[in-house]
This record gives sequence, structure tokens and C-alpha cells, in this order.
Amino acid sequence: MGGGLVIHILEKGKAAAQEAEELILQPQSEIERVRKYLEAEGYVTETEDMVFEDGKYYPMMRVRYEAGNHGREDGTELRELGYRYGLGLLKGRNAVLQEYLKKERHTYEKIYETLKGQPPSDAIALRKSQVEKTLRQNQKALAYYQAP
Repeated sequence: MGGGLVIHILEKGKAAAQEAEELILQPQSEIERVRKYLEAEGYVTETEDMVFEDGKYYPMMRVRYEAGNHGREDGTELRELGYRYGLGLLKGRNAVLQEYLKKERHTYEKIYETLKGQPPSDAIALRKSQVEKTLRQNQKALAYYQAP
């Protein structure tokens, strides 16, 4: 199910979700939005995993509600990487995430090359800026996989 639906279900069943010992979530889209929601609502991500099946990447997470949780105290850059890719996946050097990151890098490099060939416009400049940001985040995420 999509991230929006995951959030909707958590909102509609807020009391039950917060009382549950744990929740297993597998949002198929809008994963950043789901992670931000979980953090804002007081959920703690206990573990994350990612699998690749039938040509698609599936992130999943085990979370629990923690009353009074105010989110992580990591720096903004690390926090943004966590929203996008999953801090647990990065720190654990998840092999499937690494493959996803390589594929993402290749895809966004191709998009950037295409944009460079377009006539200049405000829309193209904005999109190039977005792609550059994604490529920077991707590079920082891939750095987790380099030997210490």
C-alpha cells in the first residue's frame, strides 16, 4: 500500500496503533513522508530492512509508539538522509539498499544529462536543482558503504 494510505490508517486508528506492541509497515511509495510522519507522531523505528523482488525494492520497518518521543537529535543532513533512505539501513550497510542507491544514482545521472540538453527555463533550472540535491544525498548515502 502507498505511504499516504499507511499514514491515513495510522491516523484513523491512532489509539490502536499507539497501544500496539509493534507495527510492521511496508509503504510502497512516499517513504520519506511516512518516516517524517512517524517521527513527528512519536514512533520509534526499531529495525528496517529492504528486499528486492520482481524488479522492485520494498522497504519495511518495525516501529513502536513511544509517548513523549521527540524524534532524533541527529544533525539536519543526517536526518534528511534518514528520511530518504532509512538511517538503520544506512548504518547497517544494507546490501539491497546499496543496490538501490547505485540504480538511483544511474537513473538521476541520466535525468541530469537530459536536462542539460534542454533549452534554459525556470522549470528546467528548478528540476536540475532537485536532481543535483538527490545526487548529493545519494553520494552521501553511498559513502556509508566505503571501507572505514
